[in-house]
Amino acid sequence: MQLLVKNGVLFYYLKSKNMPRKEADVAYKPEIERKFLVRSFPIEVLRGRECYWIQQAYPRFKRGIRVREKLRNPYIQPPASISSVPDGPTIISEEWQGTITMKARANNNDWRTQIECESPIDLEFVREFSKGAPGVRKARYVIGRFELDIYTSPQLRGLVVMEIELKNAAEQVYIPDGFDVVEVTEDQRFRSASLARLKTRKAMLELLRKYGIALKEDGQNDRANNR
Repeated sequence: MQLLVKNGVLFYYLKSKNMPRKEADVAYKPEIERKFLVRSFPIEVLRGRECYWIQQAYPRFKRGIRVREKLRNPYIQPPASISSVPDGPTIISEEWQGTITMKARANNNDWRTQIECESPIDLEFVREFSKGAPGVRKARYVIGRFELDIYTSPQLRGLVVMEIELKNAAEQVYIPDGFDVVEVTEDQRFRSASLARLKTRKAMLELLRKYGIALKEDGQNDRANNR
């Protein structure tokens, strides 16, 4: 597989399958984000919220590349608890969307500001690039300007992270009522690319304990302080 950006156009193709080169107009844009680890939140806030099912992978051929499949409104019922979120959509759908994204820090010392380039990509490419690559699965709920991700991959089940994209670095962030969070923007271990590379559930549990979150070993139980 080869991938390059030239004159604002993203090119990609698979040598192994002799596929013709694809191209798509893309634009680099600055992305200013803050990320929060969610210790607890009122689960009922998810009722009626827009939801996406996401599975994404990080191919080994180039650092900073992510491929993703996303399904909007996958008919996941509002969960009664974090652990009841299914590990996948509950319907068969042909409305999956594929994207490929390149990300890099705009400033080597600041993870809040990144440069992002995203383009649609055929699902065939997404699935080919995902083979053997570390990845994650999650249900994403939209709460105002926040995106709340409930991870469902076996080693990450119980992890809840939310993030917000800011208009500028000085913008104030107001956490929704009832949410107990801690900021992890600068903690690279909570980047999805890092989480995808966690080998065991034990490693994730140890990471959460450092932030005062204790989950049960089997992955089927919620944190004790989830409301």
